[in-house]
Amino acid sequence: MKRMASALEFLTLYQQNPSTIQRILNGDETWIHHMSITTKQESTEWNHYDSPATKKFKVTPSAGKMMGTFFWDHKGIIHIEYMPKGTTITADAYYNTLM
Repeated sequence: MKRMASALEFLTLYQQNPSTIQRILNGDETWIHHMSITTKQESTEWNHYDSPATKKFKVTPSAGKMMGTFFWDHKGIIHIEYMPKGTTITADAYYNTLM
């Protein structure tokens, strides 16, 4: 019900002054996965013809991840923050980021 009231309030403000939409700031967080990828050429090794082949292991997509918080307005992204490991995203965390 609160979301509907907020949406109606924004709609009313927009109808009164269309430039109001330019003052809206959005934010969201997402997991950012990182991994080390090597090309086939980078991972080649020179071996003697009768040497045993070395075993290669696949890199898993979740070799590492971190939380990223993004803020944007009508023009695009205005701030990105990478949260320290173990940080919980709370209202206080958003407040500290915005300050």
